[in-house]
Amino acid sequence: MRARILDICGELFRELGFDATSIDDIVERCGISRQTFFNYFPGKDAVLGELGLRWLESQVVAPRAGADGAGHGGVLTGMRSAIAAQARAIEAEADFLRLVVTRSQIFGALQGRVSDQRREKIDNLFDAIAGVIALGQSNGEISANFDPRVAAETIVSTMFMAVRLWATEHWDDDVPLEARMMRALDVIETGLRVR
Repeated sequence: MRARILDICGELFRELGFDATSIDDIVERCGISRQTFFNYFPGKDAVLGELGLRWLESQVVAPRAGADGAGHGGVLTGMRSAIAAQARAIEAEADFLRLVVTRSQIFGALQGRVSDQRREKIDNLFDAIAGVIALGQSNGEISANFDPRVAAETIVSTMFMAVRLWATEHWDDDVPLEARMMRALDVIETGLRVR
């Protein structure tokens, strides 16, 4: 039932907008009572947070898949391709992901104490990217002079900030999110590569 509520809310938030979606809309489409909804979630904000965690969890496999599929291009090329694909996917669902970024607590995870569930999702993402960095270190592509986890945290933090700035329309130009993320990754890669 929890997964069904999340799926229905994701549909409704996309169709009607977050603010225009009422609890009554949700329970009607789910075919449940208000009490059943509140047994699973304290309100719409909690649902949005869960949808954000779902999105974050879906991002964990992309960096490793990109690195594994890089072939002769190397792990950094593969990771770059995966991050570019993530940026395009975010832009394809711009309205919904702007809502997730600006209204849920998923991108507020750097502020204050985070829940164990959110910490686990973020740690999984860090670990996936740290694995890619370690692979690049073992094949001589990436400098072995730093901890892969620190590099992963730097990459994720930079990409999260780029998404947050994009979502809040911080920039006054029309540069796509993908281009912004690639520029940031250029800076990071300069430090990662073996000289």
